Amino acid sequence: MMLTTTACRSAAILVALLFLTLPAAAPALEGQLNLNTATVEQLEMLPTIGEGRARAISDYRKKHGAFRSLDQLLTGKLVGESSLAAIRPYVTLSGATTLKAAEASTATTRKATPVPAIDLGRHISLRPGEVRVLPDETYFPVLLQYIKEASRRIELAMFLFKTTASPENRPAQLAQALINARQRGVQVEVLLENSGYDEGLNRENEKVAALLRKNLIAVRLDQPETTTHTKLVVIDGRYVFLGSHNLTQAALKHNHEVSLLIDSAALARELTDYLAQIRSKE
Repeated sequence: MMLTTTACRSAAILVALLFLTLPAAAPALEGQLNLNTATVEQLEMLPTIGEGRARAISDYRKKHGAFRSLDQLLTGKLVGESSLAAIRPYVTLSGATTLKAAEASTATTRKATPVPAIDLGRHISLRPGEVRVLPDETYFPVLLQYIKEASRRIELAMFLFKTTASPENRPAQLAQALINARQRGVQVEVLLENSGYDEGLNRENEKVAALLRKNLIAVRLDQPETTTHTKLVVIDGRYVFLGSHNLTQAALKHNHEVSLLIDSAALARELTDYLAQIRSKE
């Protein structure tokens, strides 16, 4: 399949943004964060806590006073159980906030670190700047998890979004997760390919677009003379899914595909601007 000049240029921009924005190594965290005195910016350092959740925690503290227990984060519906488990090692209710990115030793940075295997039944939490490789079918459960936990905004651009009526169909599960996110107040925007040569692809994308629009999700299809070959999801202005996976059962379960999950607010801003540029031309 031949891509248009626009599609090739788009792919080049994505690659350039990835290498220009990402740090050389993903930092670990050390120290502690006092939940009762931390600023919004400090709260955002915690795993799974984006700007929306950080502000919600700060607002809750102003309204209800100091936290007396970490479990108040659950009862106040500020985080879920999996997020609480991810941040618990770094959070305290007293003392100074000393949380920072841990400095890797020279010896450590010189050694290649094997990519850790992903347990499909385990919550995947990231720290700011961290990158996780999502090969093959590991992409689906992690993307589904992050859509379910989104608190503010989801932007999705896909070449092909193909669902079936089967309860086991993974793209259909993602479509329902997007609908559920919209129903709880998350802003959801979707951009799909509108091919000038592949009517079968158009039928699949238009079917999903109709379903999402029926549930008040903003969906745009690109112009037939351009090819939007992007496979990109940006969640809460912080988490970026970028790679080769289309939203098809084959890509999400059977194919050899690889994508990255990146915790980077800077990269998320760049890619959000990139998508806005595409939408402005449609």
